[in-house]
Amino acid sequence: MPLSVERVEDWLGRPLVGSDGEKIGKLEDIVFSSSGTPLFAAVSTGLFGRRTSLVPLHDASLTPDHVSVPYTKDQIKDAPQLDEPSEMSAELEDASAEHYGLPARQRADGEAYVSAGERARQAERARAAEAQASELEAHAGGLGEHAREAEQQALAARERADSLAREH
Repeated sequence: MPLSVERVEDWLGRPLVGSDGEKIGKLEDIVFSSSGTPLFAAVSTGLFGRRTSLVPLHDASLTPDHVSVPYTKDQIKDAPQLDEPSEMSAELEDASAEHYGLPARQRADGEAYVSAGERARQAERARAAEAQASELEAHAGGLGEHAREAEQQALAARERADSLAREH
């Protein structure tokens, strides 16, 4: 069953538990395809959480206190590593799929990857742009009102000037 993007992004920061019941690490980020499909969890593993392992999300599930995946701690610990979600590539995706015994995913030409963190930054930039657009619209409306008033004043001044010119 496809995962809901909103629901998956709510998983960030939760512990990840493997099929053997062992806590693996903390879900640090999520890698999405450019079409918005959640593909992999980036999970901090190793001593002091200094490694980031990729874990497929297609069979992941949420419990009240953690995210559960059908892979063992050892399998995840030995999975391909990701330093930064922005470094995700088709080659790394294929290596991860092979590591977990999954078929390679068909990708669209030019398909890219985006992390949950980047999606949040994009959403924040969109909200800021929307707020700025609203402010500019309000300002433009105010300028439009001033322009109409100035136009009316200019028309009145022209009429007075024409009237004075006729009198002289």
